Amino acid sequence: MTEHSITPKDQRKIFFQKILSITRRDIELRAFPSRRRIFTRNLNIIEKFIKENKVDNLYFGVYTRKGGGTKEHVKEIYCYFADVDFKEYQGGEAEAWERLNAFINNTGLKPSFIIHSGYGLHVYWFLNCIIEPSEKVEATLRGIAKHLGADISACELARILRVTGTFNYKYNDRKPVSIIEHNDISYDPEAFNQFEDKETYKNNPLRELFKGVPDGQRNVSLTRLIGSLVNDDLSYEECLEFAYQWNERNNPPETDLREIERTVKSIFEKHHRELSNCRYKTEPSKHETIKLIRVIGISDFLSLELPPRENIFAPWLPTQGLAMVYGPRGVGKTHFAMGVAVAVASGGRFLKWEASKPFGVLYLDGEMPAVVVQERFSNIIVSSEKEPIATLNIVTPDLQEFGMPDLSTLQGQAAVDPYLDGISLVIVDNISTLCRVGRENEGESWLPVQEWGLRLRSKHISVLFVHHAGKGGFQRGTSKREDVLDTTISLKRPGDYMPDEGARFEVHFEKARNIHGDDVKAFETKLITVNGIQQWTLKMLEESLTERIANLLNDGIPQNEIAELLGVAKGTVSKHKRKAQSQELLRNNG
Repeated sequence: MTEHSITPKDQRKIFFQKILSITRRDIELRAFPSRRRIFTRNLNIIEKFIKENKVDNLYFGVYTRKGGGTKEHVKEIYCYFADVDFKEYQGGEAEAWERLNAFINNTGLKPSFIIHSGYGLHVYWFLNCIIEPSEKVEATLRGIAKHLGADISACELARILRVTGTFNYKYNDRKPVSIIEHNDISYDPEAFNQFEDKETYKNNPLRELFKGVPDGQRNVSLTRLIGSLVNDDLSYEECLEFAYQWNERNNPPETDLREIERTVKSIFEKHHRELSNCRYKTEPSKHETIKLIRVIGISDFLSLELPPRENIFAPWLPTQGLAMVYGPRGVGKTHFAMGVAVAVASGGRFLKWEASKPFGVLYLDGEMPAVVVQERFSNIIVSSEKEPIATLNIVTPDLQEFGMPDLSTLQGQAAVDPYLDGISLVIVDNISTLCRVGRENEGESWLPVQEWGLRLRSKHISVLFVHHAGKGGFQRGTSKREDVLDTTISLKRPGDYMPDEGARFEVHFEKARNIHGDDVKAFETKLITVNGIQQWTLKMLEESLTERIANLLNDGIPQNEIAELLGVAKGTVSKHKRKAQSQELLRNNG
């Protein structure tokens, strides 16, 4: 049956229903460049994932998995497949079809599905039973590819291929991925024994991705691996993702990920320079440089179904939000950040704010001893009305063998990336200890961290940065930090603060995008403990200042000294004195 007018959603339904009718394990779906992924057997969840990531390149694991997406997690073989890449044929697409039709005529093996991937064909032959994953399966895949002139390097058990009914965004273009032919045919596995190609299988460089490489052979192995992937027309981001996975399997892994990134970039650029001289190249200008941006027309952009922006922590921290809280040393910034973390992960409250539901949190602590972090989180959770339901993961220096990551480097950012699945909020406590390259007062030093924050935002992850105040009371260093932020909160010590009071501070909104009115009015809060339970007292700053001035006047302190003590104007003291008198807060109303 040839598919012409069937909708993309129905194409996906036909394809995935066929797989689910044969298998019992989960289908893996991945989105690039966001690197989101899910494992599921639920068609509704598959559709939801595709809708939420529709501007990404979408892939699925050809073979079903259990527990992960690598070769050892593959559990069921229900088909054989071939990845037919048009650029591998001198005659392009026409020659690719000739080879496929000749293969069908010679073998009688008509494909169950032929899917046009935008720049090639994905061909599937479904089996009439499930068989076990084995080296023989990969050898058979390679034999099929060899007969077709298809991509040999694509023939491995953990292979991911594009999802039908989506779009291929390669080369700054948008090509539909769609079913060309669909036939309700299945085959006995023995029908494919004739294609087993053991020698080709043994020489496959992609095997090294799954078994790791000893020190001393890694440069050669990584070069072969990435060379194979770029020949398979994978994007730079996809090649880099494979390289990270390859590195994790080495013992020990390479800790300097910048070297891996340089190698991948070098091979990728070299490949596309050489491609400009290939005799079958059809679009020279598209391959001479790496193009890592997407451009979308206004009509397509306005028709995108983008998820609405909701509040993670109402009203000042939305999804995809970038925020910063800063204050002087010892004011209570970490109490503030940890309170936010527990409230967000539990769907609870902190101070005057509330999470709309539980969201996953990754808390990066850059300076405190682990035992103190443990004690503080324990006290907060014991004192909270709700316990964390969503993920609340902690990274702290005492538990790190190689030290804390430096988030101002690609290496440090890459060290965090594997732990972002299921995370909606990353808390960086604090900038000084976790962003160490460059000088704080240089705007350019902040740019790598800003880019990282924007990348997280594109993945629907919010970030709360914790930072120190300088001697003048403003956030320390370059003001460029605030350019892309939605919210900036300043914590200040009250003028009459005493060291024995512990965490007591004023909360001021200095930047508040899309919130206003009472939501951004300053207030004072203090941490107290009653019967072992922590509580935060709250007073609006106007109310608090009136009470403090009344108390000082009752103690006989002159108005000019009160103004100096609280850091306010003498007129402010007079105004609040009159207010205190009207509220009968003064012992001597005169």
